[in-house]
Amino acid sequence: ANGRVKFRVEGEFEATLTVMGDDPDVPWRLLKLEILVEDKETGDGRALVHSMQINFIHQLVQSRLFAD
Repeated sequence: ANGRVKFRVEGEFEATLTVMGDDPDVPWRLLKLEILVEDKETGDGRALVHSMQINFIHQLVQSRLFAD
């Protein structure tokens, strides 16, 4: 009941979104994007996606949300 929605695709990603108002024309806003992909053999459990890549994806998704 905090005005947020989470979409989770197990082993892939989790995205947290919200709407910044009551108007149906207000676009969704991406609050957080977490990449859940892991490769225990080559990644030794570490993140396989650099924070700069996540920021780029976040900006890309947000621009698509605003475009619609």
